[in-house]
Amino acid sequence: MKVGVVTFWYDDSNYGQILQCWALQSILARLGYEPFVIRFIPQNYQSKTKRIIKKFFPVNKIKDLKQIILDNDSWKAKRQNLSNNRLRDFCTFRKNYLKFSQLVYNSIEDLRANPPEADCYVTGSDQVWAQLVSNPNNHAFFLGFGGQEIKRISYAPSFAMTEYPKDLIPTLRCLLENFNAISVREYSGKEICHSAGVEAVKVLDPTFLLSADDYKKMSVVDVKGKYVFIYSLNIRNAEEIRWSELKAMTNKEGLTVKVTPASGYFEGTELFGDHVEYQYSTPAQWLGNLLGAEFVVTTSFHGIALSIILHRPFIYIPLEGKLASGNSRAMDLLKDLNLCNRILTSENSYTDIVESQIDWDETESRLNKQRIDSMAYLVNALNS
Repeated sequence: MKVGVVTFWYDDSNYGQILQCWALQSILARLGYEPFVIRFIPQNYQSKTKRIIKKFFPVNKIKDLKQIILDNDSWKAKRQNLSNNRLRDFCTFRKNYLKFSQLVYNSIEDLRANPPEADCYVTGSDQVWAQLVSNPNNHAFFLGFGGQEIKRISYAPSFAMTEYPKDLIPTLRCLLENFNAISVREYSGKEICHSAGVEAVKVLDPTFLLSADDYKKMSVVDVKGKYVFIYSLNIRNAEEIRWSELKAMTNKEGLTVKVTPASGYFEGTELFGDHVEYQYSTPAQWLGNLLGAEFVVTTSFHGIALSIILHRPFIYIPLEGKLASGNSRAMDLLKDLNLCNRILTSENSYTDIVESQIDWDETESRLNKQRIDSMAYLVNALNS
């Protein structure tokens, strides 16, 4: 039975994105299916640079434009990110660990004109349902293509919002009604589905369906001394993670600091000065950095998810302002696992959290119950 998966897979610096994609494909293969990622890359993801050049600059002015770009600081930063991404080498990971559709699709029209051959389509995980249905191309994430005979299920997609725009609810309802089974990653996602007249099941992110050994076998560990690992995502200023406080604590404890910046809502940059070690790791090296750390500091859902799976102490820093709506997936997870004391708030400190111990037996007990339910959902949805 062929299973085509629609998810995010094309970013070259988001470790959670590539690992959740691999995890879901791995689980589907272990269940005896033939999974592949449908290579859907939305038009709005294509390079804005290329579109601007094509629209505003004739061919005979490209040479002058190139010099402008070379002299501009923002473009220098973009070039540096491209260079850093070559070090991460996600392309090799995708080549070695993922199977893909032969065709690349850039629009819902492409998918409808020549849909991937499969017995079942799956959408998820990651924030695929944060893509508003007002854009027809985003209907791809709601499996709005292919014949009616094809089974459609969702596995742990995230809306990344607590309320869906009311004017889009009717369209959302029409898309969801075509599914054979629906699951989401957050409680707020269940409520959004309910508001659209459709019931959903809450399940774990697919990264949790694999064991710690699965990740350890893949990881490359290069431990030289004791260090703190910062997975820096969706922050523009070092003090958004209270860097002065963290730096003072690491200096006092004699810990070095490793940092991996990554792109999420915006491009990641080096925010913490010259006294830290920046690493643009491959996914295997990134897992190794988690494994070897004394503790992990991150704003990332998958940063804490993999820390939990690998039993590494961690500190979660919620996003603020307009990005705060994306915190629900992490908050739900920590509440379910009784790990809310790992959240850095105005009422505690880094030292408070580091000195508190995680009861990994209790965490695994809570997690295993959800794993059983999540796997049961997936198996039943595929077999029904």
